[in-house]
Amino acid sequence: TAGNLLLARSTQSGTSVEPFGRPLAPGDSTEHHLRLMPTLALVGVASGGVTVWNQPGAPPVNVKAFEVSQATLAPGGVHLAFGTRIGRIAFTELDVGSNVRNNPARVEGHDSPVLSVEFCRRGRWLATAAERCWVWAY
Repeated sequence: TAGNLLLARSTQSGTSVEPFGRPLAPGDSTEHHLRLMPTLALVGVASGGVTVWNQPGAPPVNVKAFEVSQATLAPGGVHLAFGTRIGRIAFTELDVGSNVRNNPARVEGHDSPVLSVEFCRRGRWLATAAERCWVWAY
């Protein structure tokens, strides 16, 4: 990598990391907004849910939800939190290595789209931001 910008992509053919700025091949659009976590897990956010690639060679874990805008993994890689475009916050435990879709309950959190979700380093607190910021204990 040597300081070069890279682009992580998720397509129908799988995930890849490529030099930033390379044009997309026709019909090969990125389906997720991808985020590389400190644990080296890859979190893909799409409007229909979140996909987590947590272990090399293992199938991804899918979390079904609508209007997802942001997502993050807790430091242990077992808990996932996400926010939606309508301000709701959801928290779920991942069944690591499972390809079963789950549908976590969502709580009202904000009255505008969630712009960021982030766990503290120890994983006990979750901060979410929209027009206002909230800190949650779990």
